[in-house]
Amino acid sequence: MNHDEINTIIGISTLLVMIIFVGIPTAAEYYPNLFPTFLAWIPFSLLRSISIPVVSISIGFIIGWYLRGINDRDYSNGPETSEDSSNSINEIEGCVEKDGIIWKGLAQIHNRRVGNVDFPFEPRCPKCRKEMNMESYKINSMSARRDPFGRSSTQTRRLWECPDEDCGHSTSRTTDQQKEARKLFKGEVEKLVESKGEEHSLENIIERIDGEISPRSIWEEYAEVVDSSHVSTNCFP
Repeated sequence: MNHDEINTIIGISTLLVMIIFVGIPTAAEYYPNLFPTFLAWIPFSLLRSISIPVVSISIGFIIGWYLRGINDRDYSNGPETSEDSSNSINEIEGCVEKDGIIWKGLAQIHNRRVGNVDFPFEPRCPKCRKEMNMESYKINSMSARRDPFGRSSTQTRRLWECPDEDCGHSTSRTTDQQKEARKLFKGEVEKLVESKGEEHSLENIIERIDGEISPRSIWEEYAEVVDSSHVSTNCFP
């Protein structure tokens, strides 16, 4: 018989005790016409006189049993471990740097596996963290080998440029940069949440965190441990 079943039996028993020692004697005193004459032999006055100590003992027993149940559950469950915490993590927020650009992502975690990855198109400057601008420039060049008539040819140079003139950071822009950065981010999250027993494993990272455990704080601690030039925290304010 489990603890819940015992609680149910105790609750029903207490209810019956209160009906017998409180409810029925009180009703017999104030509404005697409701009780048949053949029940006159029952000592209702005596039952009522002992109702207070009986009910008090019953209530005390219930409270004691309830508190014992709480302590038993706490003892059986034990303190929460880093393994328990790691299994409850459902998001990881982090940054990766590639080709002079910072990208931010948010990965959904389910049963220590990476699910959907939200990776918005918001490239940021790794120096000042401002969102980069897309720029294109036409460059004229002379190529006598290509054009025997000596006519000029035009090339387009595509760049990411920081809007902060004091920063002045710029880098080349290609079509697959976001896709490649997203792949890097997902790979790092998989390395974090799916590994076991490594210094960078999720349960060990959680143990190292001195403060609130959050999708961002996990990544910040991971960046301190893992040996990767791509892992960054520069997308965080």
